[in-house]
Amino acid sequence: MRLGDKIIFLRKQKGWSQEELANQMQVSRQSISKWESSLSAPELEKIVKLSQIFQVSTDYLLKEECEEDAMGQLPVTAEPVQEQRREVTREEAEEYMDLVRRTSKSIAAAVSALILSPVLLIFLGALSAYSDVKLTEQMAGGIGMAALLLIVAIAVFVLIIKGMPAKKWEFLENEMIALPPGVAEEIRLRQESFAEQYRTGIAVGVLLCIVGAIPLFLTAAWELGDLIIVTSLVILFLLVAVAVYIFVRVCSIEESYQKLLQEGDYCPENKRLSVFSRIYWCLITAVYLGISLYTQSWEVTWIIWVCAGILFATLKGIAMLVLTKKQN
Repeated sequence: MRLGDKIIFLRKQKGWSQEELANQMQVSRQSISKWESSLSAPELEKIVKLSQIFQVSTDYLLKEECEEDAMGQLPVTAEPVQEQRREVTREEAEEYMDLVRRTSKSIAAAVSALILSPVLLIFLGALSAYSDVKLTEQMAGGIGMAALLLIVAIAVFVLIIKGMPAKKWEFLENEMIALPPGVAEEIRLRQESFAEQYRTGIAVGVLLCIVGAIPLFLTAAWELGDLIIVTSLVILFLLVAVAVYIFVRVCSIEESYQKLLQEGDYCPENKRLSVFSRIYWCLITAVYLGISLYTQSWEVTWIIWVCAGILFATLKGIAMLVLTKKQN
């Protein structure tokens, strides 16, 4: 039995939560969670303190084959309930990280294409309103819809093709995993070296989204005409598409590290919420596209994403509180 399993068993024997054990050990609850998940190991002085708190020897904690039966310690017949973990080898971890890096570009491009798909329809619709242009509203709608459907079809095809190899790794989102000694540290070093690129990508993406909205608000405020307003809207779409490309790229790589290290959204507590998260955002996407295509008010419907993000954070926070209370 591994050290992490022994800590879980001993803690539950005492009837303590991770938070209560963390307070006695003077460490964070996340540290206890990582020890129990075998993502990291406590230092020697912490192991000594664990042995004192649980009233077992350090040999029992450190040696997998050691079972104690001394008074006040674990009986030989004790059968701890072990949480099943799927072993992920070094080669598998390398394969997964390499796959994410290779496919993230195509997936990011496909998502950006979906955002840009209605641009031609919107622009031609505005252009058809001018008598100087020999383009009827029916022609504009037909060409725009044809382009939209073609782009969507290609983007969905790319998402399916590039997403198929990732099916093999879906267990990383739902199951507890165990990494060989030293692998977690190597992945963490990669994550730390990528941190600057990740932060820069997020900052640039946010900046593009904010800057992209400025021309639209200015042209609408000065009432410069529908065509100019639509042109500003097209610029917004272009900049948002670039921002989303950056977001998807850097977030995909960062998430690959988090999945392997079981951190962030993929820590044991959050994995229970992964199904809800996928359903929620698929539903929001469908609502956004449906309302936007029906109303053609793309300059307004983007607010759906802001509201959806706030609502998701609220619901997730409530769910995490409930799960934490149940766990404790």
